[in-house]
Amino acid sequence: MDSVEKIYLICAVAVFAFLAAIFVRLIISRATFQKSHISLIGTSLVTILIYSFFVFSHTYRQAMLFDGLYFICTDWLCFSMLAFIVFYCKVNVESKAIWKIVIFLCAIDSISLFINNWTHHSFDLSAIQVASEHDYWFCEFYWIHYLHLMWCYVMIAVSSALLIYHTIKSPWEYKRNFVAILMAFLVLVFVNAICYSQNLPIDISVFCYPVLAMFTCYYAVYNVPRRVLGNALKLVDESINDATLYFDLKDKCVYHNSKALEVFSKDGKFDEEKAVQVLRKTRKNHADSKNLLRECFVINNEEFQFEVETEEIRNEKGCLGYYMKLTDKTEETQKYLTQKFLATHDELTGLYNREHFFEMCDDRIKNDSETEFLMLSTNILQFKLLNELFGEEIGNEVLVNIAISAKAVFIHDSIIGRINDDKFCCLVQKQFFNENSLEEITQAAQDVIKDTMHKVNFRIGICQVRGREEKAQALYDKTQLVIKKEANNYGQNYAWYDSNLMDELFRERQITNEFESSLEQGRIQMYLQPFVDVDGKISGGEALARWEHKDYGIIMPDDFIPILERAGLVHKLDTYIWRQAAKTLAEWQSKKNLSLQISVNVSSKDMFYIDIPKEFEKLLKEYKFNPRRLKIEFTEDGITNDKKNASAIFERLKAFGFEIGIDDFGHGHSSLNMLKDINADILKMDMVLLQQDKNPKRSEIILNFISQISHALGMRLISEGVENSDQLKMLKNLGCDYYQGFLFSLPLAVDDFEKKYFDDNAVKI
Repeated sequence: MDSVEKIYLICAVAVFAFLAAIFVRLIISRATFQKSHISLIGTSLVTILIYSFFVFSHTYRQAMLFDGLYFICTDWLCFSMLAFIVFYCKVNVESKAIWKIVIFLCAIDSISLFINNWTHHSFDLSAIQVASEHDYWFCEFYWIHYLHLMWCYVMIAVSSALLIYHTIKSPWEYKRNFVAILMAFLVLVFVNAICYSQNLPIDISVFCYPVLAMFTCYYAVYNVPRRVLGNALKLVDESINDATLYFDLKDKCVYHNSKALEVFSKDGKFDEEKAVQVLRKTRKNHADSKNLLRECFVINNEEFQFEVETEEIRNEKGCLGYYMKLTDKTEETQKYLTQKFLATHDELTGLYNREHFFEMCDDRIKNDSETEFLMLSTNILQFKLLNELFGEEIGNEVLVNIAISAKAVFIHDSIIGRINDDKFCCLVQKQFFNENSLEEITQAAQDVIKDTMHKVNFRIGICQVRGREEKAQALYDKTQLVIKKEANNYGQNYAWYDSNLMDELFRERQITNEFESSLEQGRIQMYLQPFVDVDGKISGGEALARWEHKDYGIIMPDDFIPILERAGLVHKLDTYIWRQAAKTLAEWQSKKNLSLQISVNVSSKDMFYIDIPKEFEKLLKEYKFNPRRLKIEFTEDGITNDKKNASAIFERLKAFGFEIGIDDFGHGHSSLNMLKDINADILKMDMVLLQQDKNPKRSEIILNFISQISHALGMRLISEGVENSDQLKMLKNLGCDYYQGFLFSLPLAVDDFEKKYFDDNAVKI
């Protein structure tokens, strides 16, 4: 091996190793250009390897084989270069036919060059001796070989044109990359052309392949121009909402974005001194792994809250400088403060909410034993109706007015809160309390709505704190209890809590709790109060309830029915009495007593809980009594509340054969209007019309008028509450059909009623 061969071998091994290293690195990196780049590098490796075999060929046949393979490799090397350039320049070749044609031509040329081993139609070799110990091969080309060269230079020309075009059209930052690859590409082509034209014994252009591989690999895969990085970072910094600043080791600001200029602005210029102060202040803060700080800045006369974060910029050699970021936390801070406020305050009025109010009041009462306190609470009666009539906005204005007025009135260290909807509560010192000030709050509630037909019914309950152990919730409940009790007292807007109210509340709860068990045990019984006709003959009795309570003895209906109505239980009492009446009528019918009747009452609340006609239908089917002997009386208030529904109920009951009565007529405000729409059989006058007053003559005129109307409408007239003979005489003169009252009898148990009236059903009057 002579010195030329040794030099070539060393260069070839170095070049091959370099290309192999790049090849492996590309496979591992999985870069974007991996596929096209691996093809280019791989073809270069094969080309160098084949050419090395040609150089060291010692026989004609070997030399012809490897030189032909080398020319074939140049075909595919040019093709790989073209494929790489097309991909790198992002040329969109939509037609696959173009690539098929290129591959087809490369394949035809490759086959031609391979067949040349036997035909010698493209080139031939002859040995020449240029050194003392080795023969080199001289290549003689024929015209067919120049077609091979022409095809290779066509692919090279297209690749060069694409590189030149994209060098011109690409952004300035990327021109360097395209120029570097283009220059390496042209150097390889130029050297290869010289080697071909001079027919040198050794084609030194093979050593240009690693140069091309290095340039394409570095500039296509790894290199990003510094200007691109700088502009990209600048654009990123400008696009984010955070203020960003970079400082060198001497705390000099080397870069800041426009947001930072806005934060650190002084007379329209960047205030570096202030920025450095914040940087140093943040570096002193070691709350966690990052240097964080909350700082307030005034921008355009508005306060903003920023979170300041400072970090070192480091590499493997140490600290290069500092990076500071300021994130606007104004909205987040405001949300936090708002949520914190709403956790303890009412959003509409700004007063304390229920939980926080009771908590503060409990703490004040417990820790201030020397001060006497009063608890006040408010309620707007029928506030939901107010909202429906005038809208929620007006309703809210009423509430805000109350809150403002309460804060203006109770200024001496008082605690004021909104408990819910329309209820407010206030803990005030007794020494500063003045009942006259309550009128101001009441007036504030009423000032919003000018409609005199719908005045705001505002109530205030007051309770004195009696000891340190009293709880605000219990005090509030007491004030609401007195409001509830005095709800119908329109002459007084406020009332004081009395300890007797608690006894009433206890009694009410006891009655409510024991009601159903008393029904099951038969402690609630049906009594009958007789009603007679004009001849004094007993016509029947009105079914009334009497409760024989284990603690309170006999409880009258007026004492427990209102409680049951509030508790939603009165329908159970009524259905129980109806059943007792139906059962009694059935028994009387079996005893051949077919003349006496029983009237039962229907509460206005029953319509909300049960299907009234269906209940009476069931009783009729179960006990099989004559329906005309059971009179069903509806209160006037119950009818006027829903005349359409009441009328439908009446029609269904009449279809079963029952007679309908209107009870307490004259007690309501729309009596005559109600008679126009309701088809009833019996009219029972309210007892208040018989009570003595300053104008007995007027009462008599009204009673006469009612008598005439009832008879004109085909209704029988009953008067309840007859207590003396004068009343009876007057009612007879007016043409009343039936009479009921203490003048004839008190309500009697069913057994007593039967004993008294079954044998002799006449009453002497």
